[in-house]
Amino acid sequence: MRQACSLAADLAGLTAGDAAVWLALPAEPADAVVAALASAADTAGARIIDATPTTRWRRPGSDAASDLAAGLDPSVRAAEHAIEGALDVRLSDWDGVQRVAVGSSDGRLDTRALLLAVSLAATTDQGAAMTIDARGLRHPRAAIEASLSTVRAFESAGV
Repeated sequence: MRQACSLAADLAGLTAGDAAVWLALPAEPADAVVAALASAADTAGARIIDATPTTRWRRPGSDAASDLAAGLDPSVRAAEHAIEGALDVRLSDWDGVQRVAVGSSDGRLDTRALLLAVSLAATTDQGAAMTIDARGLRHPRAAIEASLSTVRAFESAGV
């Protein structure tokens, strides 16, 4: 985990982003595991984000495509986390079979509702962050560009 946090910090130094390591922890992780994760993240200057639907981690995350695949509404999960004061979102979509680019005609994500939740969280002390997730997509660069285009369209509309 120390190496993952260090790598995230190194990569963040090359971009305008923050260092973040996404995990899916068990519902009740052992205290020693949580302490080790926190220590590794603090040492590297990274954030640990837990995408588990029942997270008790200090920085919850919402993986939109995974939520949709599990029958959950990512907008509702994001809004619940936003009310708690922190939110990190993996922006992706799901077509019922696989991940697809945000804005895809086959996608099931209510992008506007999710972006509203992110906007709500951004006004809190802990803020919000969004990562465009192109894992498993055939054309990741095109998916990232399509996702950015979709987000920018909502931003220009005032969302």
